[in-house]
Amino acid sequence: MENKNLWVLALSEKGKLLDVSAEIISMARSLGKEMKEEVVALLIANENTEELAKEALSYGADKVCLVKGEEYDHYKTLPFTNVLDKMIEKYAPLAVFIPATANGRDLGGRISARRSLGLVADCIDVKSAKDSKTIDWVRPTFDGKLISTIRISTLPQVGTIGLGVFKKRLIENPKTEIFEEQISYEGPASGYSIIEHVEKKIPREKDLSQAKKVIGMGMGLKDPENFKIGQALAKELGASVGFSKPIIDKGWEPSQMQVGVTGKKLKSKLYFALGISGARQHTAGLKDVDVIIAVNNDKDAAIFDVAHYNVVADLFEFVPKLTEKLKNM
Repeated sequence: MENKNLWVLALSEKGKLLDVSAEIISMARSLGKEMKEEVVALLIANENTEELAKEALSYGADKVCLVKGEEYDHYKTLPFTNVLDKMIEKYAPLAVFIPATANGRDLGGRISARRSLGLVADCIDVKSAKDSKTIDWVRPTFDGKLISTIRISTLPQVGTIGLGVFKKRLIENPKTEIFEEQISYEGPASGYSIIEHVEKKIPREKDLSQAKKVIGMGMGLKDPENFKIGQALAKELGASVGFSKPIIDKGWEPSQMQVGVTGKKLKSKLYFALGISGARQHTAGLKDVDVIIAVNNDKDAAIFDVAHYNVVADLFEFVPKLTEKLKNM
């Protein structure tokens, strides 16, 4: 069977389509036009399924494949993997796009291993190659220092994409085709049981993806004790605080505070980059920021290539003076 069409795993929670799912559908619509392929959104759910399907269509899906049942009331590794496996077997998609959420990453790895498929994780762009049937998957490598373009030799081509990489766009006159597949899960037990489901609420002031102003700190701060320098500036500006990936990797701050394509993508009005070198995985998460101000003592720092205002200075001298000026305004 010839592999055709672009499939998007449209993940949802509590009867609502995830923003990242909508973003990927919108991206796939544009890519599908270029590659002359239809976009099929795969919905696996048990709640509000008709509205979910209409929402997926409103963002550009040509069709929605709906798999519903009580076993799909929330994400479970083996049942969801089983559904995607059967859909790949039956419809032979050219590519499968999966949201890079915790559940999406789990499912992507599972389906890749089960079907011996290549998978590119945490992509920051996807493009059609010249032959129109191959996708160029773009992602950070070497701890964000390089950006690699990868082609997958197996079919379907599979990749995961995080929140904020693309923009969701509603379309006029959406398609209406919704078809159902009846798939029940009769495999082995998952190997675990859910004792309690606790929803983790991140305070809005700490949700960096929603923040209007953000102070970002990197390894130029040298020690967690020095984070108070950036925190003092944040207090004066009414800003949230974020950190570069190396700070998170050292365990100095929790992962939800990471700024970058593998962390939080910012849409803020203002971003201060303090002591941040400017690795590509970091700067790729800043493309929707209105104004970037970078402070670094290295005049050749890569962060200066994307910043709107560059300050070549010792941040330990400059930032406290700036904070004091703001206090006295």
